[in-house]
Amino acid sequence: MDVRQDYMTLPFLFLASVVISAGDDSPNTIAFMSRKADSIVVATVANDPVSGGSAPISNILYPRRYEFIAGIEHVLKGKLEPNSKIYVFARRIERTTDELPVKKGQRVILFLIPSDDKPLFLPLPQDDTLTTWTAVDAWFGVSPYSEGLEAALSGKLDFITR
Repeated sequence: MDVRQDYMTLPFLFLASVVISAGDDSPNTIAFMSRKADSIVVATVANDPVSGGSAPISNILYPRRYEFIAGIEHVLKGKLEPNSKIYVFARRIERTTDELPVKKGQRVILFLIPSDDKPLFLPLPQDDTLTTWTAVDAWFGVSPYSEGLEAALSGKLDFITR
């Protein structure tokens, strides 16, 4: 074997080990989002979400607040109760023509913090029993349901969350 070939192999092996060890950075994202949230729940959107915009931040994008009621299926973190309902407020940066990211009946994973906000677009129930929560992040605070994400948040995929 040529000695020069061995010298070429070493840098390649080193680079490969760095790429493999850096690999998937999703554990960092999951840990970050988990730390930001007081509660993380799997829920179903119970109504047609409603929204309103604000001043545009460019000629096509603007921050849009949307609200919906979520029926909690189970709690991954926090003190919310399964089978209860909550108001959820979220914000996205979108085009004016974008559809809302959730629809009635859709399962979602919510990363939440308590909120003192009152609904701007949804009517308050007569008994005022629903608590209000805000999604902690404009991009990932309201995430489409995924068994993989739920498992990672539950610690069942320890090879991902390490």
